[in-house]
Amino acid sequence: MGEGSILAPEMTKNRAPTKATGGGGYTFADKVAAGFLAQMLKRKLPLEPDLGSITELHFETRDVGHVLDDLLLVLQRGQDVTRCAVSVKSNRQLTKAGFNSEFVQDAWEEWRSGNVATFDPAKDILGLIVGVIDEPTLHEWHELQKQATSTTPDRLSARLQNDGQSSATQRVIFDSLRKSPNGSAPDAVETARLASKLRVFRFSDDREGDYINLCTEIVRDGTVKEGTKLWSRLLHLASENRATGGYFDLPKLIRVLGADFELQDYPDFRSDWGKIESVGADNVKAAGRVFAGELVSEFVRRQEEDRSVAEGLQRRTSAQQPGLPHAERVCGGAGSQLLHR
Repeated sequence: MGEGSILAPEMTKNRAPTKATGGGGYTFADKVAAGFLAQMLKRKLPLEPDLGSITELHFETRDVGHVLDDLLLVLQRGQDVTRCAVSVKSNRQLTKAGFNSEFVQDAWEEWRSGNVATFDPAKDILGLIVGVIDEPTLHEWHELQKQATSTTPDRLSARLQNDGQSSATQRVIFDSLRKSPNGSAPDAVETARLASKLRVFRFSDDREGDYINLCTEIVRDGTVKEGTKLWSRLLHLASENRATGGYFDLPKLIRVLGADFELQDYPDFRSDWGKIESVGADNVKAAGRVFAGELVSEFVRRQEEDRSVAEGLQRRTSAQQPGLPHAERVCGGAGSQLLHR
C-alpha cells in the first residue's frame, strides 16, 4: 500500500476484488467517511500510532466553527485526545507547484480561528484527503512534513533556505503555504508550525475492495458477502449523516449496526440476558410460592403446638388438685386465700 494511504488493514483469505464496491450513488466523501467508520469499528490507527484510534467522527462541522469542515476526527491514545479537522477533495489539491490556493486560505483560517474549543494548534491537526495526487509529489510532501514534525519551526525555516538540506519541490510546496489570497504572507516560522500540523492522505476508489476485506474481518461469520453488506451499510450511514451534520461514536455505531449485523469484537448478549432475566423471574415466583406455603404450614404447626401445650397444662393442674374449685386449681393456694377474702 502506497505511502499516505488512510487504510492499512491486514488482508483476509477470502479477499474481495480490488474494484468491488458497496453500491452505486455514493460520493467520494461518503466513501472516505465510511472508511473511517470501518476503522473505528476495528480500532485501527488511521493516521499515526501516537494519535491513537478514532473515538468520534463528526460530519459537516461548519456550524461549530470549523473551516475545514467535511469531517472532524476525534482520536484518543490513553488520556491524550487529538482532533483532526479534515477537508475531503476528490480532485488534485497538491502538485509539484504546491497546494491549491483555496485550500491554503481555508487551512490558515482554521489555524487562526483563535477558538481552542474547536481547534487547539498546540495539540490538534489539520487533514487533507485527496483522490488524485502523483506519488513523487506525495513523497516530497511527506519528507517535508516529517522534518516539520521532528524539528523546531525555526530550524525547519532555516533548512529550507539551504539547497543542500531540502529539495526544490519541498521549497516550492512550503512557499505555496505562504501565499495568502489576501496578500499578507505568513512568516516562515509560523508556516513551519502549520506544516508540522498538516497531514495529506490519498484515498483511491480502487481501494474499496480493501475496505470490504476490513469489513469482512469485523463481521462474525467472516464472509465477503457479509463484509460487502456491512460496507454498503457504512456508506449509507456516511451519506445520511453528511446530509444532516450527524456524528458517530463507537457505542452509537455498534448500536445502529447491532440489529442487522453480528460483529466479531462486539457480541450482542441482549437476547441471552433476556432469557436469564426471564428464568430468574420464574424462579423468584416459584420460590415465593414455596416460601408462602412453608409459612402457612409453620403457622398451623405452631398453633397446634400451642393448643397441645395449653391442654396438657390444664390436665396436669386438674390431676394435682382434684378437690379444689377451678379458680383455686388454676391460681394455687395463694389465689384461693385471696378469693376467700
